[in-house]
Amino acid sequence: MSSKVNHIYQRLGIDSLESDTFFDTLLRDLSVGYLCSFGNPDCTNPAKAKFAEWMSSSDPDEENSNPIDAAVRSTVYCSAVAEGQSDVWDFLFERYLRGTNGNEKSNILSALGCSSNEETLQRYLALSMDPDSGIRKQDGKSVVSSVANNAQGSAIAFRWLDSNWDAIRSYFDTAVSSPLADMVGVVARSFNTQEELDGLKIFVQSHQNNLGTAQRATELAIETTEANIAWMEDYYNVIVEWLQGKTQS
Repeated sequence: MSSKVNHIYQRLGIDSLESDTFFDTLLRDLSVGYLCSFGNPDCTNPAKAKFAEWMSSSDPDEENSNPIDAAVRSTVYCSAVAEGQSDVWDFLFERYLRGTNGNEKSNILSALGCSSNEETLQRYLALSMDPDSGIRKQDGKSVVSSVANNAQGSAIAFRWLDSNWDAIRSYFDTAVSSPLADMVGVVARSFNTQEELDGLKIFVQSHQNNLGTAQRATELAIETTEANIAWMEDYYNVIVEWLQGKTQS
């Protein structure tokens, strides 16, 4: 699979061309997303180089200063943050604060959760609940989602929810709307182990009188995790053996 995707990527590259067809643009987006997400250096190296070029520009907020193709920015930003140091994260967060384009700000919020540093992810979650951070309250769910979508971040996001539940509910739960149910859902949607299920049940027990609008979401999260565990028990080893057979043949 990787070799087939890499072949497409080698043909199309990371930058758009005037000769691109609609399918070229689509395939570039898919191939860059696939290869960079697996840390393939053919993708991550040029992605980091593009990002470094942007960081070194005299005015990174100037309209034409960003050299990264708009179609692959979310992937490139994520790769740069995942493999970069705190200066990369801080630079991108500053672009979020200074930016005015809604789509670009959304891309940045998602990419900031790609960090592989636990302290950085914890800081990002804390900023989502700080009224002076520059992150809008309605974007708090996007912050939690971006961290939870990180393979290393789902457990961090869950611990943050559990440890700060009263403060989170007080900050985000308003008379107009509440993202709490969505936060619980996105954090727990990939849970598939007994340890994670036990953690969810303890979470419910600890906050059973204060779940509020997230009550039903926690019940669904437990049901989904139980179903995921059953699926893993029935099919995980079967699929692994099948894939190993395919790669060895």
